Amino acid sequence: MEINKRKLIHVLSITLIIVGLSMIPSLICSFINNNQQQVKSFLLPMFVCLSIGGILLRLFEKSTKPLKIRDCYIMVFSIIVTACVAGAFPYYLSIKNATFIQSVFESTAGFTTTSATVFYEPSMAPSLILWKGIEHWVGGIAILVFILSILPMLGIGDQQIATAEAHGTMLNKIAPRSFQIIKYIFIIYSGITLISFIYFALVKTGLFDALILALSTSSTAGILLHPEGISYYNSFLVELGVSVLSIFSGLSFVVYIHLYKRNFSELKRNMEFRAFLLIIAISSIFIGISLFRHGHGGFLRSIADGFFQVSSFATTSGFALQNYALWPSTCVFVLIAVMLIGGCSASTTGSFKVIRFLIVLKLIGKGFAKRIHPRSVHSVKIGNSPINSSMVISVTTFTMVYFMTILISTLIISIQNLDIESSLGATIGAISNSGISFGVVGMSGNYNVFHPLLQLFISFLMIVGRVGLVTISIIFIPSFWRPHRMMRIKI
Repeated sequence: MEINKRKLIHVLSITLIIVGLSMIPSLICSFINNNQQQVKSFLLPMFVCLSIGGILLRLFEKSTKPLKIRDCYIMVFSIIVTACVAGAFPYYLSIKNATFIQSVFESTAGFTTTSATVFYEPSMAPSLILWKGIEHWVGGIAILVFILSILPMLGIGDQQIATAEAHGTMLNKIAPRSFQIIKYIFIIYSGITLISFIYFALVKTGLFDALILALSTSSTAGILLHPEGISYYNSFLVELGVSVLSIFSGLSFVVYIHLYKRNFSELKRNMEFRAFLLIIAISSIFIGISLFRHGHGGFLRSIADGFFQVSSFATTSGFALQNYALWPSTCVFVLIAVMLIGGCSASTTGSFKVIRFLIVLKLIGKGFAKRIHPRSVHSVKIGNSPINSSMVISVTTFTMVYFMTILISTLIISIQNLDIESSLGATIGAISNSGISFGVVGMSGNYNVFHPLLQLFISFLMIVGRVGLVTISIIFIPSFWRPHRMMRIKI
């Protein structure tokens, strides 16, 4: 298969430049803390990224040859892998006895907005914690914006971008051009980050903690700043801010664009928006009542703890207030369920997404209705919007591949002979981009217990969860690389 190498190298060179420039705040932090080792650890990879990116950008100018859909899939996957590998060097050069595989894992967790670590984040230097937060912020939206802004200039259409990126199911076009969508997304994302920083600064978490919490909540990717988690602050206002701001980031950006355009009627018809909030509300109340009945504390305290942990799992932000694994089994089951569902499409959250969950429920309802009334014709609708057959096939395919991947990945991780709770929890935590889970991973999201090869595999799962399951799966199909040879399925 012929690949448009010139455009691929051109885009990857821009990726290296963005990663290099993103290291500047951490480099400044190292200077402020007068840590010479940290300064070298950021200055060297920053110089290399900017140099290589600049040279390649100069040598490989934009090609006039249009991109094919296969080029888009390869480009999206190559961008995230390049960013993860380039971002691993500050960890590798800074942390004593760190292996490159561990560094790649940490960087991948950063760019995929996964609250996972192998270095135990509270023990890392401030500049590295800041770098992890910046990786989360960039991975949450900047790389998505980069993909949507650069690829159209390289000659690819909007529909191809949506298919290649596979970030979520968009039922309605919200703007006629990609540039307008990018502008809206950047303003919304930056606005949520700024509001978050101001809020946490006002509730007196400290400026550095406020910055990290702002980067984390806006990207729905928690960082364990203190061993006690969010309970370190012993503040209801901090807990409430983390929960609410994570939910804001877990909403589809389409909602905010409609608000900006004052299309309030569209919000009423947005079934995913209402379903997401309803799932969080019902789950929080259920867990709160269950905790109260089991003597967790007062009723309001139980509801508050339930709301915090549900919002963390539902938005895949990965924040933890306490050891939720010790909660009643019904509470644990609900947390797993909301983590599997995830947040809204076109948001910074990972996992299955609410819109797909709703479509699957509609398909199940249609199946039952067809059994009762065989001659009736039932169309699948989300609100008043009918879902076309190609969308239904896409969601069905994603559903099958998603849960097959979880089963196969759990089998692979279980090779280390850990208990099933740890193996399954690590798989779901990685592919949902939540990071925190159950078993040995726990509320700290520490994956250091796994073998280096399994850490690489889990890194791959995090990329799959962030970039798109079908996107990555297609790349590994032989017919993708041999387009003239059709894939045959024998039954």
